Formats: sequence, structure tokens, C-alpha cells
Amino acid sequence: MHDFCKVYLEQKINALKQELSQKNDEYRAVKQKSDDLAKARREIEAYLKYEREVSHQKKKKRNDLE
Repeated sequence: MHDFCKVYLEQKINALKQELSQKNDEYRAVKQKSDDLAKARREIEAYLKYEREVSHQKKKKRNDLE
């Protein structure tokens, strides 16, 4: 009976290790997507800020010419 418990526990430990490994892989994939989206958001915000500044400068030039 003792060997049976030992084998069962080893199998359970191995199954939990495999599950942990899968969860870690899922976490890393989700983290990478999150990082990619955050980077895209920053780039879009920077682009929009630049476009607003250019638009503001053009309006200012037009007003100065009038």
C-alpha cells in the first residue's frame, strides 16, 4: 500500500507541474499581448499628439497670415 501512495503522489505532483507549466505558458502569452497592446497604445497616442500639434501650428500660421 505504501508504494501505491508514493506512486500516486508522484503522479499527482507531475500532473500539477505540467499544469503549472501550461499556466505559465498561457500567462507569458497573455503578458506579451498586453505589452504589445500597451506599446501600440503609446505609439498611437504619440502619433495623435503629433498630429494635433501640426494641426495647431497650421491654424496658427493661417491666423497669423490673416
